[in-house]
Amino acid sequence: MKRGKTTILLTIFTILVLIISGCSSKNQEVNTETSESQAKLENETITIEHSLGETMVKKNPKNIIVFDYATLDTLDKMGVEIKGYFFIMDR
Repeated sequence: MKRGKTTILLTIFTILVLIISGCSSKNQEVNTETSESQAKLENETITIEHSLGETMVKKNPKNIIVFDYATLDTLDKMGVEIKGYFFIMDR
């Protein structure tokens, strides 16, 4: 039962991190020369299906956080910049 609660809390935490990282922006200048098609491409989302339902994630995110070493290693080999990581160690 405790493992199920941990999984739910970790999933909620992940969703909150994605929402917060997607909403934060250091550069808030408005570029008036951006065309409509470029704005559409930047706002494309992908729907991820998982055990708790579905989550909409922006395509080509700027900030990436990983939750295990295998994903960290794979993205590192692909040259993707990782902003942070989160690991749970079982005892």
